[in-house]
Amino acid sequence: MASRSRKQKTFHFVNADPSSETKSQTRSQIRSHVGKWVWHQMRKDDDDDDVDGRRDDVHHGGKEREEDSRRRVHCHSRSTRTASTGTFPRDKGPGTSTAVFSVITMQNQTVPANEEDTDLGTPVSDTLGQGSQTQSSIGSNVYSQGTFDTQDNAQSLYLIGNSWDPFKTYPTNLPSSLVAKCNEYSTSVLWPSLTPGPSKIASPGTQGWLPLSMTDPTLFTALLFGSLSHRRTRDRKRGMIDGPQREQENRELIMCETTTIQLLNEAIADPSRALSDGVILAVLAMASNHHDEDALNSVAKSPFTPPLKSLQWLDVYGTLALNPVHARGLCQLVDMRGGLEKLTLPGLAETISYSIILNASKSLSRPGYPFIPFATDSQPHTLQARLGFSSEDIKQSFGTFCKMGFTYELAETFQAMHVYQGIVELYCDGALPAPDLTTLIDQRNLVQHTLMSLPPGSELDTTSTKNSLVYEVCRLAAITYNLGVLFPLPISTVPFQSLTQQLKEALQESKKRFDWGVEPLPHLLLWVLAVGGIASTNLPERPWFVAVLSRVTAQRGIQSWRALKTYLKGILWLESACDVAGELLWDEMDSLHESFL
Repeated sequence: MASRSRKQKTFHFVNADPSSETKSQTRSQIRSHVGKWVWHQMRKDDDDDDVDGRRDDVHHGGKEREEDSRRRVHCHSRSTRTASTGTFPRDKGPGTSTAVFSVITMQNQTVPANEEDTDLGTPVSDTLGQGSQTQSSIGSNVYSQGTFDTQDNAQSLYLIGNSWDPFKTYPTNLPSSLVAKCNEYSTSVLWPSLTPGPSKIASPGTQGWLPLSMTDPTLFTALLFGSLSHRRTRDRKRGMIDGPQREQENRELIMCETTTIQLLNEAIADPSRALSDGVILAVLAMASNHHDEDALNSVAKSPFTPPLKSLQWLDVYGTLALNPVHARGLCQLVDMRGGLEKLTLPGLAETISYSIILNASKSLSRPGYPFIPFATDSQPHTLQARLGFSSEDIKQSFGTFCKMGFTYELAETFQAMHVYQGIVELYCDGALPAPDLTTLIDQRNLVQHTLMSLPPGSELDTTSTKNSLVYEVCRLAAITYNLGVLFPLPISTVPFQSLTQQLKEALQESKKRFDWGVEPLPHLLLWVLAVGGIASTNLPERPWFVAVLSRVTAQRGIQSWRALKTYLKGILWLESACDVAGELLWDEMDSLHESFL
């Protein structure tokens, strides 16, 4: 049979930012190219269906190559894990690399008759192709340590026919199906909630991180790892992963982790890249996605029933553990850059700040870095400015406890918790007509950052033992309340065991030094005991809190749950989160009281 002659291939070079004179011609060339590519793909699929025998041979050969590849990945994983345990080098140099990436495509839809009135395609939106016309931006100078501006040299990243980057221009050799799955999940699910913006498509993750990763292989694979880790944890918590799926995801996680560690070692060794925003974001992804199987397998439930448990994925990232090696490296890189304020990639400093707050809460330590809000307004990063109260408000409420041991900072923090709790109540009741989740997240994180930054009573500059003990008891109770209600960590990782033990010891020490019966201390004591009693559910400290609270309520003549709740609401008490556990605590107190009769 005579061989068929092939038409010679023609390459067309088009300007990614064409002038008006060439705009129509460029659109036609691109649409023609995409149309031919789609047609060839469809034709290829049809041809594949007609050659079953050859396809079987290819399939078996592919399986052998895949198994060989897996063996190499696992061997490489062992070697790179050993190499990655060292500290990050402190080489520092100016960034010099520059890259710009541009993909212009179109959706599976009919080309309009009037090309001048249409865009080149449908961009990636918060629902991956459901109508939004907002474009992502890609900046140049991606390895530079200077300002990252997504508006400079901005290009557009598009989805082609429900397929991510069919021309495989992404900077990795990982399977295209894996890349597509991870990028779709990150842009439509993960980043819009983790890095809030004016809209899902306008989140810093979608606008800044994805475009930057297209020019940075290290960041690209690190974000794939972060996407896989988040999705796996989220599905595990919902009981949605079966055996085969879990094995497949484990293999994918190992593949991405191994590749990222290798690329990170190379990037860190390059002085021009080691301190870039892309490398720091890659290290953050590796540091904050360590799996804790005990936490994932836990079936325990919190005694509190807090709202907004998933706000900014607190339920997922609260379950994931911190990788200590990568965490130390992250801190070193941030310090060598000059602090969080020197990071210019949108959403990077804010997300690191959130991660630090989260891990300080889990470890009961003070944050080592300042709070960075997601909101881009000019408001000061203070409780009063962000939550809208004044010094006079403090004076009229929690400031009255300053004469009994509160510092002004503790009183201000209690006031901020009270105001934020009111905002949460309005949000849950649907009373906020247009809730701004970015503001809500910033308020919550700032309150928690401030609370965890308060020094323990032993560090106070006071000669009054009574004051330091009252302060410490209320500080511990406030942390316990916040971690159960307003910044609700998963029960598998929330440090209630340590908190209730410390709270019990502080209360026992205070009883030796002074009498809690002096007004207004009884109000505080009732609240502290109730919070400690709920948090100690199923813990060894529970009977002690029940017994002491039962005795104090009897001394105060409190004979019903409703009467006790009146005192609790005078301090901090979110009914939707606390009432069920509070009533159970009261019932246990009643049973204890009857046993003595």
